[in-house]
Amino acid sequence: MQCVPFLRLLKIQASKIKVAVLAINESIVQNQLEQRQIDFALVTPDFQAPDIHAQNLYDERYICAVRHNHPIAQQTELTLEQFCQLEQALISYHGCSFSGVTDKALQAMGLQRNVSLSVQNFIS
Repeated sequence: MQCVPFLRLLKIQASKIKVAVLAINESIVQNQLEQRQIDFALVTPDFQAPDIHAQNLYDERYICAVRHNHPIAQQTELTLEQFCQLEQALISYHGCSFSGVTDKALQAMGLQRNVSLSVQNFIS
């Protein structure tokens, strides 16, 4: 889990700190920050809010997860065309969305992927 090293380092700086991880609702996060209901938020790069200091923490790279016996699992590389043809799940924190930042990037290239499942978190 990526957050474990973060928490370990945080405890060195502030040994008595307590951390609560909440799902972010981007429509109210600016208000929550202004009212000091939350101290910071990890949001997607496309999040825009006036008067909010933001910093890019890292650049992501995409990976594809498929079931063990999926035909594509035997390949070492996946073309963009193959990626778009595969049936996919989308993590939509707002729920019920079948389009996200990946779809915007694909659309700019004249491509569209096949999203047939939308879930609100990775555990689903």
